[in-house]
Amino acid sequence: MDSKQVLKGSIAAATMMFIFGVDAPIMKSVMPHWINAYGLITFRMCLAALLALVLSLFMPREKVVGRDKWLLILAGLFGILLNQGGITIGVQYSSPIDVGLIVVLTPVLVIVFSRIFLKEKPSAKTLIGLGLGLVGVLLLLFLGGAAKDSTQKNTLIGNLVVLGGITSYALYLTFAGGVLRRYSVTTLMKWIFGFAALFSLPLGVVDLITSAAFTEVAPWSVYARMAFSSVGATFCAFMLNMIAMKHIKGSSIAMFGYLQPIITAIIAVAISQAHLTLINIISGILIGIGVYLSTQQIGGVDMKLSK
Repeated sequence: MDSKQVLKGSIAAATMMFIFGVDAPIMKSVMPHWINAYGLITFRMCLAALLALVLSLFMPREKVVGRDKWLLILAGLFGILLNQGGITIGVQYSSPIDVGLIVVLTPVLVIVFSRIFLKEKPSAKTLIGLGLGLVGVLLLLFLGGAAKDSTQKNTLIGNLVVLGGITSYALYLTFAGGVLRRYSVTTLMKWIFGFAALFSLPLGVVDLITSAAFTEVAPWSVYARMAFSSVGATFCAFMLNMIAMKHIKGSSIAMFGYLQPIITAIIAVAISQAHLTLINIISGILIGIGVYLSTQQIGGVDMKLSK
């Protein structure tokens, strides 16, 4: 693959992960007082879909054919709604730091799905890495709780939902590469965000229209933060994701997830939204080592199912 294309994809992926890292503390700052997770999910999906539709009006029309329509619908469900929905719900009930650490497991899950569906036998190093990463996540699930205002019950629920969200995203990274390379970014955005918005309406439209952000007079900063989550961390971030997936493998994109917990932790601690605990540190070390060991052969994973 051309080095310039790889660089373009890598810059897009790194920028996306930076935006995601900033977004977790921002979402936490408006939930649940001004809007709960379900309402925010619907707001994000619908605003992003509207922006994608407007953008498509100024670009050449492109026909999506046959089986690709279903693939793009599934991409909207697994790559956007379930992924970002899971993370949004997780941020409300847990800590941005816990969420960021769990997200680091994404490349491990991509490797697992790739090896399962490609019938490849994992190496001993990969199995050890998976084991260490699993121990780190279990510590967070049952002993974590960096959020100052969360209970153990809510932290567990939040972390489990985040784990479900990144599992959905790992499936998307594993299988979506082929269809994403066949169409322009504007066509992809219109289809994927359009169906993500439709799927989100039953989930949170009532919470959205009855939220304090839209039934009370809120400071302008509340709307600015909601706009960042919708325009920056949804529309722009996933546009970068689609650009990246045109140039590099999904497994390579997942590797840039290392950036997210670092950015999230710095911001969350700086604004006194969360504090680092011994469990966070131990879990982070275990997950980091696990991801490193599991992805030593990442360049050799042949993403045949994405072609």
